[in-house]
Amino acid sequence: MWLQELKGDERWASSPPPPYRGIHKPGKYYDQHGLVLRVAPGGSRQWIWRGTVRGRRRDIGMGAVAYTTLAEARDIAYQYRKLARAGIDPRSTRRNDCVPTFAEAVEQVIEAYRPGWKDTGGSEENWRSSLRRYVYPSLGTALVDQITTADLVRVLLPVWHSKPETARKLKTRLGVVMRWSIAAGYRTDDPAGPALAVALPRHTTPANHLASLPHDQVGPTLEKLDTLPLAWPPTVACLRFLAATATRSGEARFATWDEIDLKARTWTVPAERTKTSREHVVPLSSAALIALDVARLYSDGDGPLFPSPSGKPLSNGAMSKLTRPFEFTPPGCGPRSGPGRPRPGCPGRWPRRRWRTRPGRWSGPTSAPTCWPPAERSWRPGAATSHSRMSAAMRSCPVAAM
Repeated sequence: MWLQELKGDERWASSPPPPYRGIHKPGKYYDQHGLVLRVAPGGSRQWIWRGTVRGRRRDIGMGAVAYTTLAEARDIAYQYRKLARAGIDPRSTRRNDCVPTFAEAVEQVIEAYRPGWKDTGGSEENWRSSLRRYVYPSLGTALVDQITTADLVRVLLPVWHSKPETARKLKTRLGVVMRWSIAAGYRTDDPAGPALAVALPRHTTPANHLASLPHDQVGPTLEKLDTLPLAWPPTVACLRFLAATATRSGEARFATWDEIDLKARTWTVPAERTKTSREHVVPLSSAALIALDVARLYSDGDGPLFPSPSGKPLSNGAMSKLTRPFEFTPPGCGPRSGPGRPRPGCPGRWPRRRWRTRPGRWSGPTSAPTCWPPAERSWRPGAATSHSRMSAAMRSCPVAAM
């Protein structure tokens, strides 16, 4: 009997799919006695038993495809079906060969958490990379019901003081996997509970907060951008817009023109780009509107507000590189270890380079474009904005004009 793919309306596929070892398309594939082959978007494949025990549906993991054959999975599913018909929860009588390894448990946890993570947040990759580097070498193949508090201590102690932030995140992720194992019926105790907290020493490293500027230094600091004649103007405008709206770097860098209402002088940040996952309306001050005037010269009115030279949204490090010569990094625009520092030998200005231009965009000198065109240049009908006007609007404090 071939495995049958479960469609969205939970009907059997009209034709049998290929043998299970050739199935790699994400989805669920049903067999007999409640056996299910689940293929995750990341490519991992796992056997699942789905059945009803005392009126409640149960999904029980049966191990990865690489370690459990179809015949073995069918035999286990048949035994589970018999227990369920007798009113016995199969989780209470499972053999150790059905218990997943720590690495397999991590894949199931990631699969469960993935729908709640943002596509651009990097949560899944952060989970995989940290656990792969620090945990898998010693616990990756260990069964989750055999892991003890001492095992977790041995994993965390080498980085507990040298990399405290990484160690704290590892401790949290280990705890999530262990508690998932309890909920799935693989174990009854939590090795990452209070005993682990007592076994690990206290952190003595002082907190390293994000770099920040006093309120009265925001305007003068932004004025220093005037001394960078080779900076890409939309990057400068984005940094000024960021200061004038007090928003996050990603919210400003990925902003598009359809989010701006010039008549109402508002910017509506969609829910998918906010940390709270709620739509956020930001009033636009005069300084913010001037930054938009600058950005309009480099955009066709469709796409990102502040495009890169290639027309795509600015990168995460664009604004931190812009401010690096001044030893100041805007919060959210650079590494969390502190303010940006100029590279060794950095003269405090950017090397000469040629900026590519696109039709409809400002095509000034290609070897050394200025940050802001001259004052007499008209930015749009009825509005003339200049470098000096921009500086004047930001001199005291960009948020003061709101």
